[in-house]
Amino acid sequence: MIRIVIIEGQPFLRIGLVNAISQFILPTMEVCGEASCESEGIELIAKTLPDIVLLNLDLPGMGGIEVTAAIKQKFKCKVIILANIADPEVVALALDSGVDSYLLASSDLETLKYAIVKTYEGQVWIDQKMSRTFFASKYQKPKKPLNKGKKFGITLTNTEIRTLKLMARGLSNEKIAEIHNVSLGTVKSCVYTINQKLEARNRVQAIIRGILFGYLSYNTIILEALSNDLNIQ
Repeated sequence: MIRIVIIEGQPFLRIGLVNAISQFILPTMEVCGEASCESEGIELIAKTLPDIVLLNLDLPGMGGIEVTAAIKQKFKCKVIILANIADPEVVALALDSGVDSYLLASSDLETLKYAIVKTYEGQVWIDQKMSRTFFASKYQKPKKPLNKGKKFGITLTNTEIRTLKLMARGLSNEKIAEIHNVSLGTVKSCVYTINQKLEARNRVQAIIRGILFGYLSYNTIILEALSNDLNIQ
């Protein structure tokens, strides 16, 4: 039997995953726990010691990539990321953080089952809808490295960089406004500008691109997340 923990922030999606997995046979699978956020998920994994963790990339608070790094530091279970982003850069960063497999949220149930089985068997599985793009990008001739603070002639301001770092720590817009001592509207406008400059569709992608372009340190984000959010001893 394959034992699975689900960490998914949206209740309806979480219930759907539980119901789907409980019906899989040959091999039989069991959802031994479900959580809505990273802190609950870490505690649940410690109690149940599952074979596989099915984890949403875009969790409230810490994102799925940061949570994966935390899980891999403490446990031996395998991690499957469930994501809406079909971006080779995101996949590469996820795999670097310790993710075992990357599955698109639009996948059907048979694909979900197949990904779980292959991951359980020790294989790295990337959704076929994007695997060709991923491997093609991996073997392209290396581009000239991006200089920190430079992308198409546009740079982030100091305020935007500070805001991006707070976003990476999982802080809400309200909390960022409190720290900066500005209005919530000002923070929302700043976040919008950051997303536009980094060509990001959401917070997760903004943080990932912030790392890729040199505005954020991946290791620093992980260490701060572990000490401040998860309080792992």
